[in-house]
Amino acid sequence: MRPSRALAALVAACCAAGASAQTLEKERRRGAEILREVKGLLERRYYDRSFGGLDLTARLAQAEADMKAASSERMTFGVVARMVAELEDSHTFFVPPAPAGAFDYGWTPRMIGDRCFVVDVRRDSDAAARGLRPGDELLAIEGVRPERANLWRTLHLARLLRPQPDVSLTVRAADGPVRELTVTARVLAAGPSVNLHQYLETLRQKLRARVSSRFAEADGVLVWKLSSFEKHGRAIQEGMARARGRSALVIDLRGNGGGDSDALRRFTGAFFPDGAPVTIGWLRSRKGLRALAAERGGRGRSFLGPLVVVVDSGSASAAEVFARTVQLRQRGPVVGDRTAGAVMLSRTHVIVGSRDSRFVPYAVSVTEAAVEMPGGSTLERTGVVPDELALPTPDDLRAGRDPVLARAVALAGGTLGADAAGQLFPEPDRD
Repeated sequence: MRPSRALAALVAACCAAGASAQTLEKERRRGAEILREVKGLLERRYYDRSFGGLDLTARLAQAEADMKAASSERMTFGVVARMVAELEDSHTFFVPPAPAGAFDYGWTPRMIGDRCFVVDVRRDSDAAARGLRPGDELLAIEGVRPERANLWRTLHLARLLRPQPDVSLTVRAADGPVRELTVTARVLAAGPSVNLHQYLETLRQKLRARVSSRFAEADGVLVWKLSSFEKHGRAIQEGMARARGRSALVIDLRGNGGGDSDALRRFTGAFFPDGAPVTIGWLRSRKGLRALAAERGGRGRSFLGPLVVVVDSGSASAAEVFARTVQLRQRGPVVGDRTAGAVMLSRTHVIVGSRDSRFVPYAVSVTEAAVEMPGGSTLERTGVVPDELALPTPDDLRAGRDPVLARAVALAGGTLGADAAGQLFPEPDRD
């Protein structure tokens, strides 16, 4: 498959800034080096030796020609990003060196059904000051119409290849006309001295500040909002300790982008009888096929009561695999919106190059295994279709109501109004 015209236009728009004549040729040479290094990494590590039918050698030749026409350093990075993006793999992407800055945008977009809405706006943000509100429909971000297939990549390319505080939006409120506005992010790190290590550390600090596991009571039902599958975190262990002995459990995986596969194995095993082996699926890599099996919860450590799982378009990777396993094993209903369809196993490779006698790292995330569910199906690009489709309306988003969570609690045997459900977790996890 090939990227859409919208994606190609986005890469071009993200990299339109010019560079001085003195440095341009050096930047092009460095870009060509990165191209070859990235191609070699894909040839060595990418799980599919056929690259989904993409002729990588021919694509490199085209990218090298594009590199010669690049008019800025960021445009050279865009050429590399576009070559990698042509694999159309959710977990394979390029992270360029020396981002120009790290920003907190203060607002969160999310696909709801086939439309994109603002689901959260921080009160002290420029976005709020300019009138952006939850429930506003996003018709375009930097001139590109957001769709399920391109929203994540749109944000990734815009924030990495064209990192800047100003973002242009086309929005439509439920009670107003279409309007254009430019919102300014809070600058967390910026300037020519910012390197990739500083940038990544800034992102780590943001992630550490994000609470990965929260709990609430709803008419005798425990609601567990799990925002990530942490590799070494204690969130899952502590959550299971809370769940044991409870009458019913709702697991809210909305916005959960996945995480560690071993954490997924431990988490899945905790919801099935201790002696019951559960094969989640299989990992297909260059080394062949191997089982992805749930880790048994251990005697008395499993939760076997009524279970309901809530998902949305931001539920990805391990979150999707867990939800689908619950469906296939008929462990409980899955409620909400279709999930992201981004299910692969990848590894991030940091490569240290040189620029003007300085070591400059950049990174490439490479899929090393595809995840196949029982029956040979895959969730990549398809996602999990909930047993019960439940979507908030623009008015729900604006009013802070959560009818989806209210429905999940009802399915678990409790009673909770949409207004009360929206107040269970008043501080949302921001993307």
